[in-house]
Amino acid sequence: PAARPPFAPIPEAAPPDSTTAPPAPAESSADPDDAQEKRIIRILTTQQNRVGLAVDLYDVPTVGSRRASQWMVKLFDYTCPSCQKLHQQLEEVRPHFGDDLIVALLPVPLLHDCNPEIPDLPQVRERHGDACNLARTALAVWRADRSKFLEFHHWAFTDNWPVTFARAKIKAVLLVGADAFDKAWNDPWIERQIDFDVKYYAAAHDGRGANVLPKMIFAPIVSGGVPRDAQELLQYMRQRAGLVISQ
Repeated sequence: PAARPPFAPIPEAAPPDSTTAPPAPAESSADPDDAQEKRIIRILTTQQNRVGLAVDLYDVPTVGSRRASQWMVKLFDYTCPSCQKLHQQLEEVRPHFGDDLIVALLPVPLLHDCNPEIPDLPQVRERHGDACNLARTALAVWRADRSKFLEFHHWAFTDNWPVTFARAKIKAVLLVGADAFDKAWNDPWIERQIDFDVKYYAAAHDGRGANVLPKMIFAPIVSGGVPRDAQELLQYMRQRAGLVISQ
């Protein structure tokens, strides 16, 4: 859309009636050391949803140290203009937190084929037609070689944006190799993870029924949309989300 989605924090939260557990990891892992560890973060969403959500930071793509005391969850789509803008803002802001912030990166495709929350409309398909396959490609890179994920993620959101599935697949194969990519692409974990990310998206609405991306989740605080600039994002993270900068 031409207009910038509103940057809308949600103040209210409630104890969960139930907890949605993260999907079980696949039998194989590109990083055996990570596969043996867990760090579960539990998130409260809005008063209306009253759903407890959990993410294992060792079994989803992340940026930052998994030992960090502060965390956030980002819901995004590789075909979303506002998500691309937030990516750039976060790249500017993260150094202020040093090693004490980890961001869980959960792709949520804005396409009905893999996200039933999205209406199946021609204009949506035109804008986000590669969304499902781009999410799968990113997750396949992560499953194949976790050390290559951030390179792919940054590549997709910078000079190459908007990226197509065809170009993304070429980049993925160059990063992890054709055999490793094909094996990861067929890993059932990918579809389970996308389904799980969509559940986050459905639960973490903006309090007005509008499911917008990107979203940032800080425990009971959920924001929808994108700030005007990196300075507004940093101010929000410090004053509203309560994060502490290290430098």
